[in-house]
Amino acid sequence: MLYKIPNFNLSNMLNKTVAISFISLLFIFGLTTCIDPYIIVSPDEKEFITIEGLIGTTKRAYEVRITLANQFTNTIRGNIIPVHDAIVTIVDDLGNVYPLQEKVLSERVYCTLRNGWISRPETIKTGRYYTQQDFQAKIERKYKLEVVLKNGKSYQSKIQEIIPTPEIDSISMRPFSTPTINPLIQNTGI
Repeated sequence: MLYKIPNFNLSNMLNKTVAISFISLLFIFGLTTCIDPYIIVSPDEKEFITIEGLIGTTKRAYEVRITLANQFTNTIRGNIIPVHDAIVTIVDDLGNVYPLQEKVLSERVYCTLRNGWISRPETIKTGRYYTQQDFQAKIERKYKLEVVLKNGKSYQSKIQEIIPTPEIDSISMRPFSTPTINPLIQNTGI
């Protein structure tokens, strides 16, 4: 019995293969064009806390994300796990304390039983902490972030002053390149 392959066209298949190969090369070269790699000097710890966020002078809710990265080498491998149940506050230079609340998602989880389905509510903690909607940093005031984890470890940022944003009078760019060992590979940037 003979089978006919419908709409088989070698030309289209080759064009798709060349296009996929070209896109893959662009993606690979895009990942390897870091100009100044960040060298990580890590102690013997196997897990690291990452705290990231910002505040500004616009009145809105601001986010601080706290995650745990494990199996840390010069690249992050493994899971990035949200850190929940932390006490997160912003403190200003006048002693005012602004608590942040962790965002909690609610879902209904459906489970099977012998006689059918049952649903129960479940909460998911995100490791994302938010200020109140009306939080607004003041220019020329100083702020710091304080985090206390549920295991008792605490972290505190340096105090930072909110400075006014200068007016932009012009925008320009200056391309540059750095020498590499391999003359076929160029490190260029803006």
